[in-house]
Amino acid sequence: MEWKPTLWPEFREQFGANDEARKAPNWDEKSRSTEILRISEMCTKIKSLDLDLRPTELDKQTGEFTINENETTSKFFYPISRLTQLTSLALTAPMIDSGSLIEDFIVRLIRNMVGLQSFKCGSTEAVTPDSESFDWPLDCISPLGLHLSKLDGLKELYFQ
Repeated sequence: MEWKPTLWPEFREQFGANDEARKAPNWDEKSRSTEILRISEMCTKIKSLDLDLRPTELDKQTGEFTINENETTSKFFYPISRLTQLTSLALTAPMIDSGSLIEDFIVRLIRNMVGLQSFKCGSTEAVTPDSESFDWPLDCISPLGLHLSKLDGLKELYFQ
């Protein structure tokens, strides 16, 4: 028997009475992002999250997220990073962008999620040092790898 969520009557009108009605083309990225933002701000004890994110570069001076007002997903970087009770997180970047998440961005996003047991990441852009100005090999330490190695409860790790 397949489980189907029950919609409250007021949501049935808004989203439709069945799954097909909820998949209507008017469910655009902005509407979806607004709902994710509301959920992440109200439901701070979420244990599992699977999310598409368009990463931005971190501010070079502060190491914090840069919020692009034209990019709807950038508005929920901070609320997502405050979900400290997450035990499972899956991240993907839309293929229309570069299709990859930047290591420093991911570390900033998950740095307070010390209870992560499962981490999945669609595609990651590695951080590499600029070695052109050096005549000797440089150590290349992955900030994401270093952070994940400190998570004692991490049991499942998946990179695509």
